[in-house]
Amino acid sequence: SKVLEDLFLLSKSDENQIALDYETVDLKSLIEEVCKHAEIIASEKNIKIVVAYIEGLQVYGDPVRLRQMVWNVVINGIKYTQHGGEVKISMQGKRDGVLIIIQDNGIGISEEDLPLIFNRFYRVDKSRSRQEGGTGLGLSICKFIVAAHKGSINIESKLGEGTKFKIILPKPE
Repeated sequence: SKVLEDLFLLSKSDENQIALDYETVDLKSLIEEVCKHAEIIASEKNIKIVVAYIEGLQVYGDPVRLRQMVWNVVINGIKYTQHGGEVKISMQGKRDGVLIIIQDNGIGISEEDLPLIFNRFYRVDKSRSRQEGGTGLGLSICKFIVAAHKGSINIESKLGEGTKFKIILPKPE
């Protein structure tokens, strides 16, 4: 049902038929809530969720979709980080918006795979993804959510060292 729900969301996004419910969102509370829930999953692999630095910032957006975006990236970090690793989240205000950084010290992504990770159904490590239960849709959904909020999402990664997502969302006007 999760795969069907994700596919439905993406197909509706293709047709610009998703109505987002915009309101002022306290990103600090949202991120802390997501991290609290993610700690349960992370604890199974003895992975630490580290909330490094979170400023009290707000954006104008859809809280459900923003939560889904943060959740997808954090859970991805947990999936691809070895036992005993960590996923770190920070957030700070910038001149052009709010910068959210979610990074892990996991397996990393090769340079040739980096341009493809936001494609639907794309999996960097096919065998591991099946084992972890991924569908290859989570990052496509993140890209849609960020774009719908007029933001940007970028990724840096090195094999064997980890991955860093940088998400910029505009400040409320």
